[in-house]
Amino acid sequence: MKKSSPFRISPRGKLRWTFFGVILLALIATMYNGLEFYTKERSALEKKLHAIQALSFLTLPEIVFPKWPPAAFRLGLDLRGGTHLVYQADLSKTPEKEKVPALEGARDVIERRINLFGVAEPIVQTVKVGNDYRVIVELAGVNDISQAIQMIGDTPLLEFKTANPAKDQPAVSVITAEQQKELDAFNADKKKRAEEILRQAKEGASFDELAKSFSEDELTKEKGGEVGWLSPDSRGTALYDIGAKGKTNELYPELVADSEGVNVVKVLGSRDSNEIAAQHLLICYAGAQSCDKDTKKEDAKKQADDIKKQATQQNFTDLAKKYSTEGGANTRGGDLGWFGKGTMVKEFEGPAFALAKGQISDVIETPFGFHVIYKKDERTV
Repeated sequence: MKKSSPFRISPRGKLRWTFFGVILLALIATMYNGLEFYTKERSALEKKLHAIQALSFLTLPEIVFPKWPPAAFRLGLDLRGGTHLVYQADLSKTPEKEKVPALEGARDVIERRINLFGVAEPIVQTVKVGNDYRVIVELAGVNDISQAIQMIGDTPLLEFKTANPAKDQPAVSVITAEQQKELDAFNADKKKRAEEILRQAKEGASFDELAKSFSEDELTKEKGGEVGWLSPDSRGTALYDIGAKGKTNELYPELVADSEGVNVVKVLGSRDSNEIAAQHLLICYAGAQSCDKDTKKEDAKKQADDIKKQATQQNFTDLAKKYSTEGGANTRGGDLGWFGKGTMVKEFEGPAFALAKGQISDVIETPFGFHVIYKKDERTV
């Protein structure tokens, strides 16, 4: 006689469980979608019930509807409704290889504009249909199309410039007169806001609090606007020049414009320090930090030693492009630019600063693997 398993479900049982499962899912979906309506209508229901109790000759027990914890119901465009916009990008004057980056740039501008208005979970995406390049924008909860267009701007505005071969001619700008007018108005509004913030700072308002409240630099606003130590290459020369000639804890009396916008500047301090310009070549191994290779440590060390024997000032870039396991080394050639002390890990920084100008180091080890360093230059800033 064949013994049945206690865990085996009969065909009729499967059908029964499937039916109950469908009913349960339907109840959960109904409850979830009904929560927002319940939250909105609870107070009205209680008022109506109290009115009925007041007119009744009977003493009825007080009925209080339970309160659901307040929470934001974040529904997408399909459930909540909203606006769906499609922008056609005119890239007819843009070189073919620059069309995709230009479209992505327009998308980023639109996202930043929308985020200023706190729209919940907007969707901004790019798409190519045939030869047409488009930006699609979905704004859940924004049902007024005019309002949506106003949020984004009548025309997403970007300025693209290409350099002319002739040095005595200005760059060609593909921006319309109407777009320039909008750009000027936008910049004028930003400058006016910055002037008001500067006025408040001059009257003694806390610089930290002003930065936290009004700064549009998301990387520094929560730190009270502190950007750290600057060098001529760290954020453009405008802020560096102000810092170099300003006094400690002094508010600069004028607005400072740079490539990122208009700045209200307070100098926190200054110092003289040394910087070096260097290149490096990295051979990482399995287990080293940020390494995705399966190379054994001893094999990586041997390879680094072999490369060191070949390295000269003239061929260092080519060796780095060919052998370095650092991301992007095949295009940058291991170039680290200018950097000061405190920027690199100590295992790298010490030997790099100890090198003479033009010298190539022996193989050194850091948590990232084995390095060969070429010190190109040094300066005091």
